Amino acid sequence: MSAEESIVKIYAEAEDKERINIILEHFDNFIMLIDLFEEDLRNTLKEEKLYNKRAERGDPGVRVQTSGTGDPTGNEATNNVQLARDLQSGNIEQVMRGADEDMEHRDDIETLKMMRSDYSDIIKAIETLKPKPRAELKDILNGVKDISKVAEDSNSGYDATKHRLTRSRGKVRKRAICLIRARRGIKIKTEE
Repeated sequence: MSAEESIVKIYAEAEDKERINIILEHFDNFIMLIDLFEEDLRNTLKEEKLYNKRAERGDPGVRVQTSGTGDPTGNEATNNVQLARDLQSGNIEQVMRGADEDMEHRDDIETLKMMRSDYSDIIKAIETLKPKPRAELKDILNGVKDISKVAEDSNSGYDATKHRLTRSRGKVRKRAICLIRARRGIKIKTEE
């Protein structure tokens, strides 16, 4: 199981708070992991669709030239672009048209859409921080700086910087959970 595949499976089974932690832990390459998994899924779906189309026609696997007026390369490119768009937008019916009816594919498509939406909500939550904490947290999450460098740049001690970053992460988690649950239409319980 590849790294991007395992993160999608783990994400699908996780609760909202765990999902936020997964995103924050992999923040610097989270979208790349989604893109890699989508590419693998897209290739699998394309192969399934081609196989099913050939099988439907009783194709023995030998290509026969037809009228010559078609544009197979152009058609394939158009289909690839459309499949990528449908996959990214979570348009399950279009993505699955002509592919094997595999519930795992459907679950993966839904999870990928959720991952993108949750990531977007975390970005929004980060943007609500004040400029200095926001910049420091982004530097840490993107791997631009480590805590020591942030402490040095802000002229504060390591422990104070670590505490400040922990507070910022906590604020982001709280705001992100509110945004995620609001988007999904889940009422938020207030902690007493």
